Amino acid sequence: MKVSVIICTHLVERFQNGLYNTLKSLEKQTYPDLDTIIIVDGNRKLYEIIMSQLSSFYKREIKVILNKKNMGLAHCRNLGVKNSKGDVVAFLDDDVIADSHWIENILDTYNSFPNCIGVGGRILPLWESKKPIFLPKELYWLIGCSYENSSGLQEVRNTFGSNLSFRKKTFDSVGLFNESLGKKSGEKGFAVQGEETEFCIRASQTLGNKIILNPKAIVYHRVNYNTKIWNYIIRRSFDEGYSKAIIRSFFPNNVLKTETSYLKNLIFQYFPNKIKTNQSDFNQLTRDFFTPAIVVLMTISGYYSFKLNQFLLPILRYFKRESK
Repeated sequence: MKVSVIICTHLVERFQNGLYNTLKSLEKQTYPDLDTIIIVDGNRKLYEIIMSQLSSFYKREIKVILNKKNMGLAHCRNLGVKNSKGDVVAFLDDDVIADSHWIENILDTYNSFPNCIGVGGRILPLWESKKPIFLPKELYWLIGCSYENSSGLQEVRNTFGSNLSFRKKTFDSVGLFNESLGKKSGEKGFAVQGEETEFCIRASQTLGNKIILNPKAIVYHRVNYNTKIWNYIIRRSFDEGYSKAIIRSFFPNNVLKTETSYLKNLIFQYFPNKIKTNQSDFNQLTRDFFTPAIVVLMTISGYYSFKLNQFLLPILRYFKRESK
């Protein structure tokens, strides 16, 4: 079974400490039959750097494609899928390092679950600066890492886009990622995301098959926070809520049961347990209560901001039409 690994990249500064290490981790994979596709999104300088240095450190089959304009993550992933040759298409971000058995564990899962349409794995933080004392593990999704405390294979609605794979025929059956979602560098307004979530839901509902999480399929995500971390947490939480509201509007049934369950667990289990064990230390109070409360508040605000926009837009269009 051949595997195509797609990596989308945009920033020059991500090459030496990011993409370079990602590719080196693919070179060390225990599974031999893979090809790599790099999509450079609207950055010719980065494309030229990659092309000039690639042959000196990467010996596996690889293809590098340049988007002349910045088209966004979903578009780049779709371009990678269109150029893939594998039976399985896997996705990595340009700031992760894959465990040497990453692909092997993914393929073992496909072999164990012949009807599954996708397989994901865990994303563990690789701290490049001191680990923030105010961020509990339950909120690691804010930094693009896993929050599941899983010890075995399990069926999930979706996994994160930096450690995700699908059978190629899944795309043939249900189409590609929704390009109205997905991050786009420099884009103003809300950072609408979640194209992998929407695709997982659409694929599962269309084909009626499972997506499996294998906690042994591990990648390590480089995390480096700075003094603007609170601005990032607030914005990231709001954007998450806004994006999930958009995804909810795409489907007739309630597809946000995962988020609802997570929120209930946070409110009715996490907070009560922390109240019992908290020792009134300021840093512990911040980590256990203040940060989660801010995240919950901003996520809910983002969700209902979209709902309010949907309610007001028809009214505004009506008055605009009447004023002409």
